[in-house]
Amino acid sequence: MNNRRPSIIVTGASGFIGSYFLDSAKDTYRIYAIARRSQKEAGIKLHDNITWMQIDISNWTSLKVLAHKIMNDGGADYIFHLAGYYDFSMQDNPEYELTNVVGTKNMLLLARMLSIKRFIFSSSLAISNFINIKEKITESTPPDADYPYAVSKRKGEELVKEYSAWVPASIVRFAAVFSDWCQYPPLYVFLSTWLSQRWNARILGGRGESAVSYIYISELISLINTILEKSDSLLNIDTYIASPSGCTSHGELFSRATEYFYGGKIKPLKIPVTLAYPGVYLRNIIGSLKGVPPFEKPWMLKYIDHKLDVDSSYTSKTLGWEPNPRSDISSRLLYMIAKLKTEPDTWIAKNEAALKRIALRPNLLISEEMAISKDIFVREIIGHILGPGNRQIFKTLNKINPGELENEINEIYDVLMSSVQINDRIILFNYICYFCFHHFDSGIEPGEAKQLVSAFNEILVRRLAPKLKHRVTRQDIHDSLTMMLVIVNDEITDIYENVLSRKND
Repeated sequence: MNNRRPSIIVTGASGFIGSYFLDSAKDTYRIYAIARRSQKEAGIKLHDNITWMQIDISNWTSLKVLAHKIMNDGGADYIFHLAGYYDFSMQDNPEYELTNVVGTKNMLLLARMLSIKRFIFSSSLAISNFINIKEKITESTPPDADYPYAVSKRKGEELVKEYSAWVPASIVRFAAVFSDWCQYPPLYVFLSTWLSQRWNARILGGRGESAVSYIYISELISLINTILEKSDSLLNIDTYIASPSGCTSHGELFSRATEYFYGGKIKPLKIPVTLAYPGVYLRNIIGSLKGVPPFEKPWMLKYIDHKLDVDSSYTSKTLGWEPNPRSDISSRLLYMIAKLKTEPDTWIAKNEAALKRIALRPNLLISEEMAISKDIFVREIIGHILGPGNRQIFKTLNKINPGELENEINEIYDVLMSSVQINDRIILFNYICYFCFHHFDSGIEPGEAKQLVSAFNEILVRRLAPKLKHRVTRQDIHDSLTMMLVIVNDEITDIYENVLSRKND
């Protein structure tokens, strides 16, 4: 990394907004990208200025390790805290507290430890209860919505204000963020329905006046960059709105989208709220029975014909930032529809990925527990190899110097732990190839190598399951760990044939 550049820590780096920000900032900043997914899994290209850290921000121990690495690299200047959990069920979930509250507190502790110049916290306009509010939503509107996501974000904002005594901070309440590929789940569902031949393609709930504000991804990135550039002149704590003033209704979106798609106006069928209620409830019952519940949930019904109308004039005046009118959702729909028509497979893939956010990464939890319990697990594996009943099974390994054996098992363990963390068996496969080649002359045969891999699997599964109870399932352990070991074990015969071929050559 180029240590002469300013540096920024970005959480939620693998997400929609995070990936766009990384792409825009990679030539300006040294970036410490934090995510639960690996860089490869997230589809983020390697870059000299990006250091990828696969960390769960609710785990303070992991963050402390990161803090020491960053300090050794010369420190960091900013934190852009994007990581957050949400779903559309409106049901409570432990991840709201773990990620949105505990994770935020941990990042603020990290910011204080590193003497960060500014902490940018991503919040949401949806944390304000806009139903029955006649005035527009502004930067000073209280975050008073009472559903789980809103409550967790309110707690996050309160923590940011508390820590602003030590770390200057900017709270940014996002509107609905979209790109030319759409990538905003509710809008994707609307467009997929309206531009289809389904029975409900022309249906709008209520009078079609349900409305929220939207912000184009490049305009959001512009706002964040403005905050970073003007950081020294901003208040120690302030709240901004990432949105143009106003809002856009479902009726307007339907009219524009169908006209762009079909080349002519389509008249919607507006369903009164009293009829929408039984229809949505019935669809959810049928969907649940079939195992494919619809996106539309009963809780959404109370928002029909209500407007989340925004006045972002304070943000515009304070930051000197104004979104380009050409980035308005009504204008960008033309480009969105063009991509849908010309690249439908990519359009669907990007939006389905946005729909299927994964909050809990079992492989990350498993690898973290492997790291915590490494010494105990390694001792047990070595004890198993050297046990009286297994000396014939591991006859070659029993002849190795005890110190060398311990080093070998530690190395295999570390490689396996890394493979589980990034969900990639190639690392483990390559190391087992090296291990077999290295020990070929000392007499380790395929059967003994396979027994060693099986021992790792048996001991780790038995020990991990009770330690991770209530956090991951046995199926998760099977998918993240056992499957990897079983596949590599199955490949050992081929590995030995390759080793023998190379030795003969």
